[in-house]
Amino acid sequence: MLDGVLAEYRALFADNTPVENLGQKAVGTGLQRRAARQQAVADNRVTAYRIGNTVTVSAPSGVEIPVPAPQGTRQQLLLGAGPLRHGLRGQPLGPGRPPASCGRHSP
Repeated sequence: MLDGVLAEYRALFADNTPVENLGQKAVGTGLQRRAARQQAVADNRVTAYRIGNTVTVSAPSGVEIPVPAPQGTRQQLLLGAGPLRHGLRGQPLGPGRPPASCGRHSP
């Protein structure tokens, strides 16, 4: 049975995506973040658009919005710029946390 689950996982995710066994606290935090994101989307408080190579995402402060982007993508915030976090919990590929206004992501 586990082989089937792992085969399905490998079909869905990149080879470098780690398999994780999260504790209850981490699962609870993930569910809270997902609920906040779903509520913001349901309330029409999340927008995203692309102009050229720049993607702009706007969401309520503190709501994490997953932004799948290639390695090396930069995140422009109100007070500076830096690499977009990538992956699970800060590893390559993951959610950006836009401020109350927006975050811009470009390669």
